[in-house]
Amino acid sequence: MGKITWEIPEGVKKEDILTLDVVDSRGNVKKKTQKISEFFNHLVSYGGFCIEEGTIKIWGDYSIFVPINAFITLFDKMKEEIGEKETEEIFYWLGRMNGKNATEMLIKRFGANKKDIPLFVNGATQDGMGYLQIHEYDKKNFKYGVVVGTNSILAESHKKHNGVQKKQIDYYLAGILAGGVEPLINKDYEVEEIECVAKGDKKCTYYVREIKTPNKFSFFKKLKIKEEEILKKTRKIMLKRKSSFKLFGRKNITFGDGSFTIDGIKGIDLMNYGKVVLDKIIKELAPTKKEFIEKEFAKEYVNSIKNRISKKNLQEILKAIEIFGYGKFKILFSGSKRILISNKNNPYPRDYIEIFGKQKEGVDKFLCYFLEEIFRANNKQVKVKETKCASCGGGECVFEIQFI
Repeated sequence: MGKITWEIPEGVKKEDILTLDVVDSRGNVKKKTQKISEFFNHLVSYGGFCIEEGTIKIWGDYSIFVPINAFITLFDKMKEEIGEKETEEIFYWLGRMNGKNATEMLIKRFGANKKDIPLFVNGATQDGMGYLQIHEYDKKNFKYGVVVGTNSILAESHKKHNGVQKKQIDYYLAGILAGGVEPLINKDYEVEEIECVAKGDKKCTYYVREIKTPNKFSFFKKLKIKEEEILKKTRKIMLKRKSSFKLFGRKNITFGDGSFTIDGIKGIDLMNYGKVVLDKIIKELAPTKKEFIEKEFAKEYVNSIKNRISKKNLQEILKAIEIFGYGKFKILFSGSKRILISNKNNPYPRDYIEIFGKQKEGVDKFLCYFLEEIFRANNKQVKVKETKCASCGGGECVFEIQFI
């Protein structure tokens, strides 16, 4: 592999560069002194992680658990149907929004500041895309930094799924790093992945640099929704959440080493409202392709649990899918031709109302496709429609399953 190509910006003195023990002089990753992220230990100690009643909360914010291959499929299908450049830009922007909101919430709640940069960089480890540590940064003026990612689960899985790539793929994580740092320093930053495991590199390396003006994202020119409004509303959602402060006692869940694993399934922690916004972007950019993208996404979700739901009864299946964070499911009626299932506490339609207002029709299209795929995995053909949705003002969501 070629030499690492980051550059020290003009005006930064050598004595102002803080180098941490992550890689050696040749750019090789040193053996880590710890396997679990320090941020993860804080997360657990302060009760910042909670999973119950089919929902997942991290620092009080609702999250969904996306299996690794489903996340890769979503990224790939969006590139095919929307365009490669726009998809990369969308995922970077989405990561930046999520990272910035999360840091602002932690600053408000715990009084974090500039000295916490290494901890916050390490904190991105919780999302399940790799173990992240800062290698070096300008400790005086914070003009630049270099972050190294090892145990890069997403990039490694992408390479296994699609073969060695010609370019980097961790746009979402790069965005998280950019947005996550900005509130701590009160400056604008841009992050570029200059080494990537998906390209065959030994590690993922991210170059963080200060920019004079915020990045502009061209895909918003094609949308009716306004960037400023989205940022304002999602920030409001994040800041008003309350931590659950419950002890972490689930042995079937592990994260903090770069992966995020539930019941042996590796996945990505994605903010619930982030998925709401992403779905809206897809709908406006590719209205005729959204159904196809969501169905392919749903297939990979079900593939991740296929062996767990095979030959199971419906109640067992509904219990098994609660790990994904879409709420608790209950059978209301079960007959020979149709089944009714309720979903009372799904955070998705509630965040949808917060951002886009009350809707005239249900917004849980993905869950319809997801339920169809679950039945298909058990050799049953069904059609699922949402007959009642919390986004329309109802207290619960209800899905009607009709056998074909």
